[in-house]
Amino acid sequence: MEVGSRVLVVGGKNGTVRFLGTTDFAQGEWVGVELDVPEGKNDGEINGVRYFTCEPLYGLFAKKSQVRLARVSLGYGAANPVAAPSSSTSRLQQMREKRTSSTSNLLPPSSAVPVGGKKTIPKVDLSPKLVSTSTPHKAAASRSTSVSSPKPSSAATSPAVATGPDEMDAISMELQDATAKLQALQAELVAKNIRITELEAKVTDVTSALAAAAPSPAPPSIDDDDNSTPPPSVPVHEADLPSSPRINYEEKLRSLRDEGIALAAKMRRDMDISMTKMEKEWEDKEAHYVAAVESAEARLAALDTEVLGLRTRNAALVAAELARADDVVQWTKKLGSASRKVETQAATIADLQDMVELLTLDKETLAMDKEIADERIDELEAQIATASLMVHQSSSALYHPSTDNSSSSVATAIHDENAKLRHALLGMHERHALETATLTKQVKDAAKVALELEQHRDEIERVNAKLNQSNAAMEELKEMLDAAGAYESMVETLTETNLMLGDKVADLTMSVASLESLKDMSDEMEHQHDMYAKALQDELGAANQKIAELMAA
Repeated sequence: MEVGSRVLVVGGKNGTVRFLGTTDFAQGEWVGVELDVPEGKNDGEINGVRYFTCEPLYGLFAKKSQVRLARVSLGYGAANPVAAPSSSTSRLQQMREKRTSSTSNLLPPSSAVPVGGKKTIPKVDLSPKLVSTSTPHKAAASRSTSVSSPKPSSAATSPAVATGPDEMDAISMELQDATAKLQALQAELVAKNIRITELEAKVTDVTSALAAAAPSPAPPSIDDDDNSTPPPSVPVHEADLPSSPRINYEEKLRSLRDEGIALAAKMRRDMDISMTKMEKEWEDKEAHYVAAVESAEARLAALDTEVLGLRTRNAALVAAELARADDVVQWTKKLGSASRKVETQAATIADLQDMVELLTLDKETLAMDKEIADERIDELEAQIATASLMVHQSSSALYHPSTDNSSSSVATAIHDENAKLRHALLGMHERHALETATLTKQVKDAAKVALELEQHRDEIERVNAKLNQSNAAMEELKEMLDAAGAYESMVETLTETNLMLGDKVADLTMSVASLESLKDMSDEMEHQHDMYAKALQDELGAANQKIAELMAA
């Protein structure tokens, strides 16, 4: 779209572009249009700023999205058909240059008809006046280029991603159908070109025959100028003779003209119907494609967001796993130290238990020795009592003169025995006190060892509890690691799906570009057909004029 282009404004208003760009009264890009009828709102001036000049109420400003290029059609019989300005894009010119050979094949073999040595059909100018493509297809191109590079945005959830490739395949099938229809339309246009060529050949033959028969009426005019010949018989005979070929020529030309006009009208009608259907199908498919691409972009954005969340969560899990791994290493070291300490304490406990058993045996032995000593003491006390009685008796005998010398020897023996017994009793008391002190000390040591053993048992229980907790934490970390692995596989799957969708979008973009090129080629061929129909109409007009001149002659 450029200044001078014929456009169609929303609301069915036709006009010509007089201004294109930014304005002071509003932001964005605006299009100033000079309407064909006074249905506008200004004369090209708004708020004291003049953007273009036109009649009052003929000017109208509209957004670029509300304006589309008008598809110009050439009317049959129109003296000055409205032709689109030379606003063909450089891309169309490049396509025409690339398709020069194929376009030359579509042109008729001869674009001129010799009538009296002159060419009556001008050559079709392919370069300046091509019908510009309509805005929906321009919008389709812009939308397709805008959606060909998806941008992340927050949208639907990831489970809906499974439906994306199916929709893309359906759109690809629809685009292939549209391509097939365009190819069929091209074949139909080629057939119509052949038909136009045949009609041109017929017109050429008729014109040649008419040119060859043109000198036949000349003799009557010469005979009319000659006064020597009898006028009554010659005019009547000559009027009867040339009237028959003129009527035949006139009927042939009329039939050819009617056939050409009917064929051109039918071609025009068929082209309009086909183009309307194709435009409608194209707009529907374009809307469906845009919606599908937007949905795919939304899904891709949602997948990207979910992937980022999963990666963040995975990083947090890895950090927590490393921290817990360090804790596990520390607890493992502590557990190893505690295990070694437990083993040492267990060996100490075993030694202490052996010692306790030995002390118990010694205690029992000492108890038995004590009982034996008590019995011995009782016996010795009995003996002492007996000896004391004997000593008393002996002492009483000493005071009586009747006692003999034998009693003195007995008393001495008893006294010695008592001294020995006292000495043995003192030794036993000392031994008993020493053994009692030793046993008391050993019992205290055993109680202390037993208390330490209980403390070690409590510590072992605590260490075992921490070990169980560490094992549970390790199991949980293993599960979280497995979940992280599953998330990684999910991320890989989503990445592959994302790449697949990107390939689908690229393929669809290429298909859209191909369809746009086919549409441009169809518009170009339509313009060529309009030019051919115009040339054929001019040729028929020239033939009618020639017939009229011949009839007048």
